[in-house]
Amino acid sequence: MKKNLAKDTIMAITYSNIVSHDGAQEIKLVTHLGYSLDSIDNDGKLFSSHHYESVNGSTLDKSFEDVLLDKSRNKEPEYYNYYVENFLTDITMNFSTASTIVNDKSSLKSSINDLIKEIKETTSKGASVNFDNLKTKFTVNGVDFTFKELSDASRVFSNAKSILKNPGSTLVYRDYAEMGLVKSKVSSYVQKNLNKEQGDLLKSSMSTKIANVIKGQNEALYNLQGIKIYVNSNNKYYKFQNVAVATNVDYANKIMDVFANIDTNDQNALKSACNQYKSIMTPVYTEYEIYNTANNSALTEILNDDKDTLMNMADENFKIRTLSISEVRAYIKSRENIIDTIR
Repeated sequence: MKKNLAKDTIMAITYSNIVSHDGAQEIKLVTHLGYSLDSIDNDGKLFSSHHYESVNGSTLDKSFEDVLLDKSRNKEPEYYNYYVENFLTDITMNFSTASTIVNDKSSLKSSINDLIKEIKETTSKGASVNFDNLKTKFTVNGVDFTFKELSDASRVFSNAKSILKNPGSTLVYRDYAEMGLVKSKVSSYVQKNLNKEQGDLLKSSMSTKIANVIKGQNEALYNLQGIKIYVNSNNKYYKFQNVAVATNVDYANKIMDVFANIDTNDQNALKSACNQYKSIMTPVYTEYEIYNTANNSALTEILNDDKDTLMNMADENFKIRTLSISEVRAYIKSRENIIDTIR
């Protein structure tokens, strides 16, 4: 449950007016479980959207492609509008800004309707539907994609974004390595799969999110104002003795740069960056009093663990997944007591 991007997890109840057969109005009770997501654009403006996990107890776990296929066959998918809203949230929270999100959602919704028409036309000719070949244009933040291009780009972007700390978190030096790696993951995907305009949108969107994570550390430190922080100006890497914060900005940026410009599909380049990271991080951990002794190899172990983690994170499909509410409940229920859960 680390790095939960959900601002608020809520049970919402909405009422819809339904006209009955005798003309009288009835009230239909709809319950939906989900969470609100926040994003900050490059102007520092906050915008939000909602993601639905379940409606009336039914988990929204169908793929959006299957939902669209059902819709094109005139089989009204259950909770179709909620699936659409989730798609809009996924796309706009990745690529929109506070000034474009309203128009982006409207445009994307219109494109979904056009895509369903294209699917119907395709099947009416006796052809099978391959989403790779559908041509309907989807526009977000002024940039055009096909449905397949946009869906795949958003998936890769979301996977990479999941690695980042939330804005307002304190950062240690490995977090900067991860941010550099995230930047390279997006750039590597862009180079192989997208045109320049599409790629520029993905890269600038991720750069904004990384910048907001770094800026957010000031907020994190401000929130610690009730804690007495002991400063050791002689410590090169961690000047705050009782708070784990990377205080050497130049060194943190150096670590980020090690990973920021590599091809994450090139295993040799990735291994070279990880080995360079181990060399750079050795004095950091040593000053944090992590080192090898005759009886243990703590420094070697933590450096190797960092390397293994970073190598795994480089995979395009790697994602730090936030557990859904139902999964958390099931996890807690499966434990004999809360202590087991905390462990």
